[in-house]
Amino acid sequence: MFKFILLILLFIPTYATAQLIPDVPLRDPYYNVISDAVKKGYFQLNTANQFNPSEPVSRRDLAFILDRLLSSESETELSKVQVQELVNLAKTFKLYTINTEKRSIDLESSAGRLVQEQTVLHTDISKLSDRVIDLSDRVAFLSSENARIQAEFNQTTNWLWLGLLASAILGVVF
Repeated sequence: MFKFILLILLFIPTYATAQLIPDVPLRDPYYNVISDAVKKGYFQLNTANQFNPSEPVSRRDLAFILDRLLSSESETELSKVQVQELVNLAKTFKLYTINTEKRSIDLESSAGRLVQEQTVLHTDISKLSDRVIDLSDRVAFLSSENARIQAEFNQTTNWLWLGLLASAILGVVF
């Protein structure tokens, strides 16, 4: 019932008004409808002169709108064409709402998968970081081992040269 009444409010022929609503762009297809609804007193702008189009309608607001509609019902007569147009618009709006709800569910699902993937990536990064630290420690160990082996090799080479020199001297002397 509320949607039907809201649709009636939104699609009654409107006229451009001089009142600017800063949070509803002029290119919004419902700007004139919103502006007209504000002008007629169905909605009020807040203290910052904003409409807040995404703000839900309260039961209090709905009672006020219904009262305004019912009190002006005798002034507003809809033709069969207008009623049919409202029915068609309601069907289109219903499809739009269903599609929007499906997209919202898909987005929530995608967000959940992204959080899971982010958790897996974070775990993988932590493991990789630990592995890099282990490999760094291994490289440091191998570098020190290499330096120790190189020093032993140099010492052994020096002893071999010294032995060859001693052998050559002894060979010349004897």
